[in-house]
Amino acid sequence: AAAMTRLNNKKELWHHLSTVNMVKDSTGTFGSTTLAAALAVGAASLSATVSTNFANGDLIRYGSGDNWEYNEINAAITGAGPFTFPLKYPVAFAHASGEPVVEQTKTSLGHIIEGGVTVAFEGDDNPVNSATRRLVLGYLTGHVAITASFGVTGYNVENWMAALGSLDTSANITGAGTSASPYRGVVDTVKAKEIFDIGLFFDGVRKDGGIVDVQLWGVELNPTAVQSVLGRGQTAGISAAARATSGIAIVQYN
Repeated sequence: AAAMTRLNNKKELWHHLSTVNMVKDSTGTFGSTTLAAALAVGAASLSATVSTNFANGDLIRYGSGDNWEYNEINAAITGAGPFTFPLKYPVAFAHASGEPVVEQTKTSLGHIIEGGVTVAFEGDDNPVNSATRRLVLGYLTGHVAITASFGVTGYNVENWMAALGSLDTSANITGAGTSASPYRGVVDTVKAKEIFDIGLFFDGVRKDGGIVDVQLWGVELNPTAVQSVLGRGQTAGISAAARATSGIAIVQYN
């Protein structure tokens, strides 16, 4: 992203976050490797053991668990093994050699209802007070949660499966979309809540037309938040709630 002058004025206000994309590990033929060397915070590239099926422009995940993050290959891959992947954003967390590097697939969830996306930050922050002065001596910081909520208009099988926490794989969604072979999604006690770690990318605009991305890493979807009302001639929405367990990135472009 290009460097942006901090204007601190109304031009930097967001209209809203209007697009929601679900990001997860690619399936089929895709890039999958490991870090060939440790990755430091702020690094502009990573070293990978193999480069097969990776290319400039690919969205990737490196790391795992609470320490993963998303990035994008931002130029041609170089090297003959190990291979250098230039990155679009500086590395956010430190990563050890051997951690996974996996190509990602980004899928739009469709049209977002009026009001856009709500992103909230919650956490425990308890002050430690003094008996001899008014100032707080310190704070005890506990659990911090980052949540996002939005509504998606337009019903399709993929949205239903995503809202219920089920993977949109060929095993879960079948059919060709014809009368003889309609699309069919099946969610049972095993397939519900299959998605534990995905990413949600919310895209929007600033007052001056600049682009805003809010990226939630390592998201857990909450299937109990799904509520729908179907009626002829009325707008029906799919509501969803998500919690980021790995981190959050807010990116602004001029």
